[in-house]
Amino acid sequence: MRVLVWGLLGVLGTGAAQAATVPACKPSDTFKVEQMREEKPAARPDLVGRVLRPVRWAGGKRWTAVELTDGRERFVLRLDVTPRTLPATMGFSWSGAAPRKEVMWRGKPTSYAIHGVEIYDGPLKGLWLIPQSVVDCM
Repeated sequence: MRVLVWGLLGVLGTGAAQAATVPACKPSDTFKVEQMREEKPAARPDLVGRVLRPVRWAGGKRWTAVELTDGRERFVLRLDVTPRTLPATMGFSWSGAAPRKEVMWRGKPTSYAIHGVEIYDGPLKGLWLIPQSVVDCM
């Protein structure tokens, strides 16, 4: 019985030592642009692979907006939440040079989660925004 206990403790100790050497995923405030689906072409496939950084956030009860940049271009992404529709959250985007909707850059966003939302319009149409911390941990 003692051999079994000591053997089990040895295995657990080794596993803990290995877990301690694996780097922890750190939260990031940047997003990598990826293509959503092959069958649904992106409006701007040249954006795939770029890393976008949020410049400012705004929001209200049922919407969130974020201005994003990669250093070369600026984009605005607005997420409108309509609970009784499917999908409940719809994303719309435009470039900084051609605003399509007025954004009042005040208020607190209801959510900072902009990944996993389908973007239906504008230059980010057909693209996913994946948090860089998730990409770094893959």
